[in-house]
Amino acid sequence: MTTAASRPTRYEGAAMEEWFSNHGWRATTDLAVSYAFVDEAQLLSTVLRRVWHTASAFERRPSSEPRKPVICALLQIEGETHLRTNLGGSLTLSQGAALVCVAAQLTALHCTAPSARIEVELRVASPDPDRTPLTATRMDDGVPWAAVTSAVNGVLNSRPDASPTTGFALQAGIVGLVSALRAEMTEKVRREAWVSPDATLYDKALAYIDEGSSDPDFTIQTLARRLGVSPRHLSRTFEEHGASPREVLARRRYRAALLLMQEEPRPPLAQIAREAGFSSADALRYQLRHRRGRN
Repeated sequence: MTTAASRPTRYEGAAMEEWFSNHGWRATTDLAVSYAFVDEAQLLSTVLRRVWHTASAFERRPSSEPRKPVICALLQIEGETHLRTNLGGSLTLSQGAALVCVAAQLTALHCTAPSARIEVELRVASPDPDRTPLTATRMDDGVPWAAVTSAVNGVLNSRPDASPTTGFALQAGIVGLVSALRAEMTEKVRREAWVSPDATLYDKALAYIDEGSSDPDFTIQTLARRLGVSPRHLSRTFEEHGASPREVLARRRYRAALLLMQEEPRPPLAQIAREAGFSSADALRYQLRHRRGRN
């Protein structure tokens, strides 16, 4: 179901600070009068939002990580948003730019002038503890961003609530687009790292996993041979980043399977398993039980 306001809600001064605080951010501003306009809808488990606010700075409030992590897409419609990440890097979203990331990767936002963004937040089962540097793309680089923008504006501009059937279909479409965009942008960063002479063994391993995860015959032994190292050395390298190569490979395949399961009509489980890189439908069933149980 969608619940869209008839018009954007205005928050001024302390009310604006409270709204951002309720959404995980501590807001500060040098302006005598600060305000924000927010147009928001809940589409099943996905949040769609348009935000316009005066020049402000935002720091993520210390809080426990949500049980199910959040993927967010930011589309800069007006002005600029300067971002700081949990890896110590920074990034500027200029007008017409966009990115997709794990929400916890963003630690600060700073806007020196009025800024307007479209934001999409979707909860996922278990994304990788992503350490990929964030990169932005242009919204006019292809059809998917235009489709996300149109879908969000369409939902927020509509007055009546959607039926559960329509809400599910809209959410599935938006989730599929955002997930595909995140995979595409992550692949671009890792591909650039792979061709760089400064690429680390970990970067190269992630690039090979992205390339080979859909092949059921691709194993950790295969990965180690391609990299010219022993499986033990490879495992030690991944341990420095908080996960084993086997677990990262399994998560890639699991995530691919979830996307395939959203297709209408839904393909047979054996076909989903094969296309996602699992050795059998039973192997996929095990992963579904194992990961859903943990999340």
